[in-house]
Amino acid sequence: MGARAKRSQDTIGSITQPRTSAISWGEYEEAFQSWQSALKIYQEVKDRAGESKVLNNLGIAYYSLGQFTKAVPLFQQRLTISRELNDRQAEAYALDSLGLNYIQLGQYKQAIAFYQ
Repeated sequence: MGARAKRSQDTIGSITQPRTSAISWGEYEEAFQSWQSALKIYQEVKDRAGESKVLNNLGIAYYSLGQFTKAVPLFQQRLTISRELNDRQAEAYALDSLGLNYIQLGQYKQAIAFYQ
């Protein structure tokens, strides 16, 4: 890992670490801002795995707030990235998350499609 990439990882870590605990305390706005900043950095340094993790965090937060229609595109992006990276575990989590969101939206056929 180059020096620039290492600095970016350190910066992202300092941005996202406190937010993971913030979300559990219901400080969603602060967490969303931090994750959006981290997402932008991951995209700039072309760290697709990091981008996928942040998209997952955002999706989970929206799911927790009952904002399923906002969560779905984030999990779809994560699914796309997971497949690009051949990360089967992240792909499985993304598929499961999409299924859960579609169940909450009452779109059961769509949910089943993601579980198959």
